[in-house]
Amino acid sequence: MKPKKDLTEGSITKNMLLLSFPLVTAMFMQSMFTIVDTFFVAKLGTDAVAALSAVFPIFFIIIAITTGLSVGVSSYISRAIGAKKFEKVSEIAENGLLLSILISVAVLIAGAITLKPIISFLGVADAVGMLMDEYMMIIYIGSSAFFLGQAANAILMGDKDADKGLHNCHNTQHNT
Repeated sequence: MKPKKDLTEGSITKNMLLLSFPLVTAMFMQSMFTIVDTFFVAKLGTDAVAALSAVFPIFFIIIAITTGLSVGVSSYISRAIGAKKFEKVSEIAENGLLLSILISVAVLIAGAITLKPIISFLGVADAVGMLMDEYMMIIYIGSSAFFLGQAANAILMGDKDADKGLHNCHNTQHNT
């Protein structure tokens, strides 16, 4: 199934709003995650909030990596659809998912190796450092789900039809 609307025609403002809505919504939800996370962690005490605050820059790097990956996958799929190379969409989607798995494993390994030196470099209190270590190991281990979710979201956003919703990448490949 081919996209019904040519986004190179019509109101640029309307098309940009239609395409940016999913991204804005995702960014809002990520911000809400941080707020809700802080609310519940605050119930554990000041050391826990300090640990959460200290790990945020590390977590933000993970978010930046996933955002870069998702923008790349979404862009590549959109360009393939725009060039009417529908047979490439599934290949790009598969490679995006595989790349997300490989990068998440690299993040886990690099994170596990560098976490203690980073904590030491920050010079936080021992209690805060211990909480940072526990919290970040959970984040690193769970990052594969985060990376896969972002890649899957990017695939869907790249195959976006502003009028009719999301298409199935598999159907797009076979209906050229």
